[in-house]
Amino acid sequence: MVTGCIFTENGWINGTVEFDTHITALMGDSVDVDTYGGDTYIIPGFIDLHIHGGNGADTMQGADAVATLTRYHATQGTVAMTPTTMTAPTSDVTQAMHGIAEVMATDDTARADILGAHLEGPFISPEKLGAQPNHTQTANVDLFQKWHDICPIRIMTLAPEIAGATELAQYASQNAQTRVQVGHTVANYACCKSALCGGGFVGATHLYNAMSGLHHRDTGAVGGIFAHADYAEVIVDGHHISQGALKSATRAIPYVYSVTDATSATGQADGTYQLGNQTVHKHNNAVTLADGTLAGSCTTMYESFKIWIKWGAPITEAINRTATYPAQYLNIKNEYGSIDKGKKASFIVMDKNYTIKQVYINGYCV
Repeated sequence: MVTGCIFTENGWINGTVEFDTHITALMGDSVDVDTYGGDTYIIPGFIDLHIHGGNGADTMQGADAVATLTRYHATQGTVAMTPTTMTAPTSDVTQAMHGIAEVMATDDTARADILGAHLEGPFISPEKLGAQPNHTQTANVDLFQKWHDICPIRIMTLAPEIAGATELAQYASQNAQTRVQVGHTVANYACCKSALCGGGFVGATHLYNAMSGLHHRDTGAVGGIFAHADYAEVIVDGHHISQGALKSATRAIPYVYSVTDATSATGQADGTYQLGNQTVHKHNNAVTLADGTLAGSCTTMYESFKIWIKWGAPITEAINRTATYPAQYLNIKNEYGSIDKGKKASFIVMDKNYTIKQVYINGYCV
């Protein structure tokens, strides 16, 4: 059992959590977290729905690498994730899906839970690659299904303007329960509105980045997402978006949530690393291609959580943005996103300065 100020679905309580692999009991009284005078917060573990790597390992490198990155991020408070692929030749994506599935099928009490895959490409615009290599393809239902049969695709980044996008988005959302996101796109406002209003799309991938921007006479994808999306992921690492851009997004979109877009450079010293088959460079707490283009990040969900607070979010909001909303988005709130009886015993124990003291995943201290 652990004792402290506990984040539950119905508010904060000052009390005790009893657990084995799941939470078996909660005891305590309601408390105002803003006036809580103790030294211990117990909050739900973070959920990362866009993550390429960590601790020198990249999702595209196969099962051993996936195991490595899931163990590393677990130590930083991430209890569940969707390892994310890169735009690459079909055979490389297939190999990556096998690697994710292999680790997903193993028991390992030291790693974050794998919820399935995030397929980022190859069904994106060659005009908005960001750090993705140019192995883009037109949308392909058969290829999507092939990969989904290997490993559940929980999230897919798709440019809504490319050939076959609407058919694929509707197929994936209806037949695979995949959450389809607008991303790596040059789509205009009308295209995004159509995609998000009955076209099979429900969210956005790394909002602002690698998409047509917002202009008052050329609204672009950002404007379409602001107007019509309920969910959007953001990379809150101090590099990808400014504090003002984040504030604008949270006023427009009800459920903005953090992702890391972390690369193999995360947790490592400055130097050269791999992102899929791309060489990237870590320097000044950022990851770039040789030409300076941002290429994912070297952040963690824990660092993102702390930036939310640094930028003015109350602790309750920071938890929602890093744990509750991602769980809500994937319809897994029965297991994650708050600390309540019957949910997984996957939570973080912090002190009053938000320093992590313990991380528990399925009842095990990692």
